[in-house]
Amino acid sequence: MEAIQVTRTQRYQTGFTDVLNLGYPQGSNQQNPKVDPVEKISAIQAQQENAKNSDRDQALQQLRDKLGQNLDKLQSVGLQFTQHKGTGRTVIRVVEEKTGKVIREIPEESFLDVVAKLDQMIGILFDKQA
Repeated sequence: MEAIQVTRTQRYQTGFTDVLNLGYPQGSNQQNPKVDPVEKISAIQAQQENAKNSDRDQALQQLRDKLGQNLDKLQSVGLQFTQHKGTGRTVIRVVEEKTGKVIREIPEESFLDVVAKLDQMIGILFDKQA
């Protein structure tokens, strides 16, 4: 078989486009610079990976800071276990060790006082009826 050579003008006249000159206007002799797609993709991936790493590093640093703050708070807080006199139930107090201030009380003493009064009232009612 014979090889058929087609010139650019013949391609243009027949409606075929020159693949090498797609980005340039007709009549331009410039050719697209050859870029290796693998190199371009690897460069883009490297940029994205660097951006992800820097974001990840910032997030880790923020987590470390918050964890350090919370650990400092935990070291300055103590727990006290006592027994309520009226009900005999255990009361847990979260206390700031430096000042002795009660941060939280579980269950609250006022609630246990009400429970103790109700127990007394129920006891009085049943004692009188029996």
